[in-house]
Amino acid sequence: MKFTDAEKIRNDGAKLKTDHFQLGYVASDDVTIDSYYYVHLPKDGMVELGDAAWGSSVKVSTFKGDMHFWLNSEDGVRASARYDEKMDWTMLSFDHYLAAENFAKSGLFVFENGSSLLGKAEAEVAEQLTRSDYNTERKTAFIPPTAYAETSKVILGYGDDGKSNEFSFSLEYVDDAHKERLMGGLTSGLGEAKTDGEEHHFTSEGRLIVVKNSKQKLKVKVTMAAK
Repeated sequence: MKFTDAEKIRNDGAKLKTDHFQLGYVASDDVTIDSYYYVHLPKDGMVELGDAAWGSSVKVSTFKGDMHFWLNSEDGVRASARYDEKMDWTMLSFDHYLAAENFAKSGLFVFENGSSLLGKAEAEVAEQLTRSDYNTERKTAFIPPTAYAETSKVILGYGDDGKSNEFSFSLEYVDDAHKERLMGGLTSGLGEAKTDGEEHHFTSEGRLIVVKNSKQKLKVKVTMAAK
C-alpha cells in the first residue's frame, strides 16, 4: 500500500481520502521514505478524515497530549496524529511498528538482528544497532515501537571489562487485551515463563529475561543467566 500525493495532502488537508493517501510507505515523486514522514494539517477534522480513510483510530493519552493511531498490520506500518497546541496544527506522521506477535523470535528480540547484544564491546553493539541510532554517550538506541507507543528505546549496561552485561526497554500497552497480546508474543518467541506476582521470568539463549508489569508498561530487563 502506497500513497503518492504527499504534496497535495500537505497543501490541502481536506483532500485526505483513501484514493489519495493510504497507510503505508511514502512515495513522493521517485523518492521512497520508509521511516518517519510528517504532514502538517489544520487543527480540526484530522481524526475524522483519517477515520474515513482507514477506519476508526485508537486514542492514546501521552504526556504530549492525546494521539490517534491507525494501523496497517499487513505491512507493519502506522499513521499517528497529534495536535500541537504551541504550533496550532495537527502533526500526522508515518513509521514502522512491531506487532506484539513479532517482537521476539527464536529466543532473541527482533531489534537484536539475529545475535545477542550481551557480552559484546560497545563498538560491536553500536555496529549491531547501526540502524537504530546508537548513542555512545547515553548508551541507548531507538528500537521499533509497539503499536501504540510513540517511540521506544533500549538502554545498555556495561561491565568493568567493557562488555555489555545487561539491557532494558519497555513495551507500552493501552489495555489488558493489548498487554496479553504482548505477553503472548514474548512467550511465543522466548518460551514459557515462570511467574512470580507481577514478574515473569524467561530463560532463553543463556539469558535471564525479567518482564515486570508497571503502569501501562511491560518493563523488560535482560542479563546473563546464572550458571
